[in-house]
Amino acid sequence: MAVLSISITTTQQESLKELINTGMYGNVSEAVREAIRLLLKQKEAETYKQWFNKEVKKGLADVKNKRFSKKTFTQLIDEVGDQYKDR
Repeated sequence: MAVLSISITTTQQESLKELINTGMYGNVSEAVREAIRLLLKQKEAETYKQWFNKEVKKGLADVKNKRFSKKTFTQLIDEVGDQYKDR
């Protein structure tokens, strides 16, 4: 594993000590690795949320402009399945 030197505030240092003293983490490295994992997960969720919101807006615009099918979900699934039967 790589060794990294970072600067943190006194408050952050106290928070890390508390997390270790309560047994939540065994050492500072464990706590920092978990913080990085959570940060990456949060960024991934934000990216997904942006994509999702964009797709919802596109869908709402389609409905507003009457660009939609009157077929049921089951009918659409059946059509898609039929397209792949011959493959």
